[in-house]
Amino acid sequence: MFRSGLFAVFATCLATLDAVADQPAEHLVVAASRQAASAIGPLPADARLVVLFEGDAETYEVINTRALRMRHASSFVYMESHSHELTPIFIERFRNHGVRIVDLPTRPQWARFDHQKVDQPTLATFANLQELP
Repeated sequence: MFRSGLFAVFATCLATLDAVADQPAEHLVVAASRQAASAIGPLPADARLVVLFEGDAETYEVINTRALRMRHASSFVYMESHSHELTPIFIERFRNHGVRIVDLPTRPQWARFDHQKVDQPTLATFANLQELP
C-alpha cells in the first residue's frame, strides 16, 4: 500500500517535471542560412538566434538532428534567393509545429524600400518578427 502511494507521488512529480522542461525559457528564432541570419535586425533581449543549415557539406541526418532541437522555435526565417535544397521540407515541418515562417527579401529589395511606398502586409511581417509571442 505504501509503495503504490509512493509510486503515485513519484509518477506525478516526474510528469510535472516533463511538462515544465518541455516549455522553452526564451524565444528561439531559427534562420535557415547565415545570409538570412545576417539580414535579421536586432532581436529582443530574451530571443536567441540559431542557424539551421551551417554548410553545404552537411548530411541530412545532421541537419535533421539540429532541426529536432529547434522544434520549439518562435520563428523560422529564410531567404528564397539563398535557400538550401532542403529548406521547403523544414518550412513545412516548422509550420506543422506552429512556428511563424518569414521569407525575407534580398538586399536589393531592401534598398527599394527607401524610395517607394511599402505595402502594409510587408511592414506587418517585419514588425511581427520583432514582436515575438
